[in-house]
Amino acid sequence: ARAAIERCTGVGTESSGSGRVEWGTWLEEELRYAVNDALDAVQIATPGERAWEVLRARFGELDAPVALRIGGDEVGRRWDVLLHLLPAQSPEPPGRPGDRGRVVLPPTGTLTLLKPLLGTTRITKLRLDRNGQLQPTGVAIDMVGVGFGALGGGAAENSTVVLGGLHQHMAGKLGAAAVLEVVLLPPHSDALERVPPLPAHCALDLMADAKLAALFGVLGATSALDAAGGRRGESAADSAARLSRAGGLSSEVGGLEAQLDAIVRRVLASRASPVAARRLGVSHVRGILLSGPPGCGKT
Repeated sequence: ARAAIERCTGVGTESSGSGRVEWGTWLEEELRYAVNDALDAVQIATPGERAWEVLRARFGELDAPVALRIGGDEVGRRWDVLLHLLPAQSPEPPGRPGDRGRVVLPPTGTLTLLKPLLGTTRITKLRLDRNGQLQPTGVAIDMVGVGFGALGGGAAENSTVVLGGLHQHMAGKLGAAAVLEVVLLPPHSDALERVPPLPAHCALDLMADAKLAALFGVLGATSALDAAGGRRGESAADSAARLSRAGGLSSEVGGLEAQLDAIVRRVLASRASPVAARRLGVSHVRGILLSGPPGCGKT
């Protein structure tokens, strides 16, 4: 996050040569992807139930949201790293009296990167209506972290990017949830607009708090390679081809070997050989679009 802000030129990736703050394109894509990848590497290193035992022993039963500042820019306040402990969503609508979720209004153009850690978190954007009441707008986003059954999954999902400018509401969908947040503010934004301001006692020094630090881990090169199914000494192309065969793609779809090869190499190569991908500056593919007439093999 610090490197992204320090290296940001404000030019972004717009064809006009100037990034649009309101669109969130003020930050170069490669810098944002680097933050995404670093955030995606964070995981809960302690089983979900045990992690909640430690967190509840320290912060109570989470009747209200808890925001803990792990790091940030103390000068211009253009970046923050926050750990959110969220109670389950109450019956009241988001943003209304009695609601137990966390409501913030990030400045326009703010890039909020959210990584689910524990439980399932629901993100809802809110807009003021003519009566001054906050109303949900758009489709809510559910982010699944580590948990059990409907309260989470076996592994946490990757991070999600939310653009500032509207009120944002966060709460646990069915139970308590924990989310890691990275906030990146655009150039020339008023640091005083950073909402909500966090009191000094909300700072969390993981370096000095070994018990809390033990909850979290970072996927190292070996873990990332193993998770991707890669093997040391194997080229990215060979790893991708082997993973394709293991997944049964070639045996289930015939006559599309060239297309399958291109997809597999593009999608799996960076994950099968993460060290080589970092050296070459290749980012992970976060989605692909298949186009063609009906019956051509897209499904």
